[in-house]
Amino acid sequence: MLFSNSSADYRPLFWVGRYPVSASVLLIVVHSLAMIAYSLCLAFGVGGVFATLIFSSADVLHRGYVWQLVTYPFVEAASLMFVFQMFMLYWFGPDVERFIGRNYFLALYAALIVVPVLVLTALSAFLGPIQYSGASSILFGVFIAFVAIYPDAELAFFRIRLKWAAAILLGIYTLAFLASRDLLGLLMLWLSAGVAAVAIRSLGVATGFGFFDRIHEWFESRRMERLAKQNNIRAIQEQEKVESIDNILDKISKHGMGSLTPIEKKILERASADLIKRDKPH
Repeated sequence: MLFSNSSADYRPLFWVGRYPVSASVLLIVVHSLAMIAYSLCLAFGVGGVFATLIFSSADVLHRGYVWQLVTYPFVEAASLMFVFQMFMLYWFGPDVERFIGRNYFLALYAALIVVPVLVLTALSAFLGPIQYSGASSILFGVFIAFVAIYPDAELAFFRIRLKWAAAILLGIYTLAFLASRDLLGLLMLWLSAGVAAVAIRSLGVATGFGFFDRIHEWFESRRMERLAKQNNIRAIQEQEKVESIDNILDKISKHGMGSLTPIEKKILERASADLIKRDKPH
C-alpha cells in the first residue's frame, strides 16, 4: 500500500548520531549534491553533460527523453536563491512530512515535480517548445502545502496569518512574472501551488484557500455524481435481470423447458452460474 498509516511512516528514515534524517532532509542533501556537481561541471566547461537532464517538451515528445520529467529539478547552479530554497525546504518540509506521513509527503513531492511539466508538455502544442530546470516552483509548492495545513498560524515577526502571507507572495510573484512576460514561470508557480493545495485538500484538510477548496469540492461533487449514476444503472440492470429470470421461470412452469428460446436458455445458464459462485465459500 502506498500511503501507510503505520507509526514507521511518521518516524525518521534513519539517524546520524543523535540527529534524525527525514525524507525532506534527505531531499536537501540530494539537491545540494546535484547543485555541487552541476556547478563544478560548469566551472570546468563540461556543463553540457547535464543538457539531457533539463526538461524540454520537444525532447520528451519527439525523442522519448521521459526521464526529463523528473530530473530537471536537480539541474541548478550555486546561487543565493538556491540557498534560500533549501532553507525553505528545511523550514517547512519536515512539518509537512510529520503531518501527512513520509509516504504521502514523497508522493506530494513527486506530484509537484511531474504534474506541472506534464501540463507544460501538453501546452507546448500551443506555446511552442518549452525548457525548464531548477526546483524553485517545487519548493514553493512545499511552502503552500505547509500553509494549507496551518493556514491560521502567524509569522513570528510580522504578526500576519500564513494564508495571507502566501496570498501576498502569490500576488507579488504573479505581478513579477507578468511584468517580465515570463509565462513559463507564471504557469509553474500556479500549477505547483494548485497541486500542493489540492493534494492537502484531498486528505480532508480545509486549506483556507477558498479558490482551491472550491476546485476540489467541484471535482469531488462530479465524482460523487458519477458514482451515484453508476450505482443507479447497476441497480436498474439488476432489477431488469431479476424480472427477466422471473419471466423465464414462469414460462417454464407453464410450458416446460422446451418452450425457451436460445437467448432465454443462456440467460438462465448465466443466472445459475452466478448463483453457484455466490454460494461457494470464500
